[in-house]
Parts: sequence; structure tokens; C-alpha cells
Amino acid sequence: MVPERSARVTVVVPDHGGTPAERLRRTPQRADAAASAVDGLDVALVVATAQWFVDAGRVVPGVTRTEAGVRSQWWPLPAAADRELLKGLLADGSPESHRAVSEAIADATDVAMRTRLGGVSLLNAKPGRRSIPECWLASLTASDPFLPASLPHDKVDAFIEAVEAWVRAGCAAATRTRVVLRFEEPADDAQSDWVVRVLLQDTEEASLIVDAADVWAGTAPMPASAVTDLLTGLGRIAQLAPELRPLLDAARPEAMELATASVLDVVRERTVALADAGIGIQFPGWWSA
Repeated sequence: MVPERSARVTVVVPDHGGTPAERLRRTPQRADAAASAVDGLDVALVVATAQWFVDAGRVVPGVTRTEAGVRSQWWPLPAAADRELLKGLLADGSPESHRAVSEAIADATDVAMRTRLGGVSLLNAKPGRRSIPECWLASLTASDPFLPASLPHDKVDAFIEAVEAWVRAGCAAATRTRVVLRFEEPADDAQSDWVVRVLLQDTEEASLIVDAADVWAGTAPMPASAVTDLLTGLGRIAQLAPELRPLLDAARPEAMELATASVLDVVRERTVALADAGIGIQFPGWWSA
């Protein structure tokens, strides 16, 4: 469900450099908080953060049913690396503060994306009645985000479920543990290959990190979801980094050897996508990407 709007904003598109806070300091921003906004919510910084996601292309189109009807919605796509950034927007640790920031970012991202698109049509003009997907595409760039109320409810509900499943398939779900890949350099000149070791880390207690072998053996001090989280993470790794697919050749993946050239390929081409999927990467202390 799309939350009720707790903040109405006017977005002034900033330049593309710097963090949201840096942009805010040098870019005019206007934001009027609604009466329901939580005290201490920095709406202007929320707007700058939403614009940051839009400028980076880290948004995804969605659709949802609200009390006012079925509407399209542009959602931000934060990654694990953005956790501290989003945490800094909170007035406090209360559920109300979390909810207010979530609602404000969702609202500001939708406004910013529609402003960026400027009414550009995602459809080729053609005569006849529009299908449900076509109505949705048209609404994504319109000032009015709502789909026609005359559309059949059962088919619209099925479309909503399909879009939500599509969005979920591309997003890393928040879990209690996450997979971490540790790249270990060759021990000596005789060993030319690196070792990529699979670990599992507690996301709430970052110092708790264990070998995958302990997870498979059931001896790791991890929550009950550890094996499922490990399997899910390995599946994402295989999809995003072909160089690491041999990990899945083992029934219980723990580690694999990887040539230096392939390690460099992972560093140059895969680390951002892996991080966005919630996969941690560890390199030797001397490493400088």
C-alpha cells in the first residue's frame, strides 16, 4: 500500500554531484510539511535524497490500490550501502519516525520522477481503448497517477500482483543475515589463484560472521533462516557474477579458486551490482579498488 502523504513537496532538480546533504547546501529546495509529519523530520533533506535516487536511476515503477483508487507509483531503490544515509534522516528510532521518512521519500521520489519525465509518453499513439498495462504506463508520466476507475477490478488486482512480483524479483529483501565473499590473495608465488570464501554475516551484529561450512553443519550461532539466506545469496551471486557461478557446483558451497584476471573482472564489473543485491565483499587490507 502507498502510505498517506505526510509531506507535500516542490522539487527543484539539483545538479548531479555530491551526496544529498552536499546538494542541499548549494541547491534551493522547498518543502512544506503536512500537519501529520513527525516533529524533527527534515523534509528538505528527504527531498534531496529522493532526487539523488532519481538522478542515479535507482527507481522502479509500481502500482497499488489506495482508498482513492488504483495508482501508479515511482519507488526509490535503496541498497545496503545506503543504510547510514537513510538512518540519518530519522528524527529518532521510533516506528513513527521510520514511517514518516518512508512515506516522505516515497512521495518525494514519485514527484521527482514525474518532474524529470515531464509528461513524456511511454506509449505509441494508437486508436482504441487502452489495456490495463497501457493505462498504467500512461499514468507513470502523467500528473494524475490514477488509472481509470472503469477498469475491471479483478483484472486490475491480478495486474497489481504481477507488477508487485516483478518488483520483488529485482529487489534484495531485507534479511537477518547476508552472504559475504572474502577474497583471499595467493599465499605464495607458487599459488597463482585467489580463494573466494563464502561467509554469512549477521546484519544486526556485524561482528558476527561465520564460514558457510559452519552454517551447513548447523553449528553457526545464526538464526533459523541462515541456510535459506545463504542459498538465496548464492543464487543472486550466480546471477550477477558469472565468474563465481562455479561456487554452485558444490552441494554445499564453501569456497572456490579464482584466477587473478577473473578477480579483477569481479572488482571492475560486479561489485556494485553485488552490493545492491545485499552481498558483502571483503578484500585484503592493502587492496585499493
